[in-house]
Amino acid sequence: MTQLDPEPLKLFSRRWGGSIGKVTKKGSRTVWRWYASAGIAEKALCDLAPYLVVKRHAAEAALRFRRCTPRGVSTARYVEAEAAFRSVLDAAKRAEYQKCDVRTVDNHAYV
Repeated sequence: MTQLDPEPLKLFSRRWGGSIGKVTKKGSRTVWRWYASAGIAEKALCDLAPYLVVKRHAAEAALRFRRCTPRGVSTARYVEAEAAFRSVLDAAKRAEYQKCDVRTVDNHAYV
């Protein structure tokens, strides 16, 4: 997660763990980024999901992705799962823009 102000990220780091880093790109504003392991990110998303409005579909897609990628999977299976996640996330983004729901059937997203 990236923010211009580091304070919200400090709250995340205190609550769930992870670390905060400063990101500076030539010609761009300095931003702050919260870095977290998959397990920490999953816990944060589970805790925050009930309060999300705009990013709810993206959070649900990330949690589904996390659940379908068991620990220690091969790179090939991970890439396959990531492609499926990106498909669901893209559908979620389209749904946000089109203000409609994303429905999943057999692990496939339909808008």
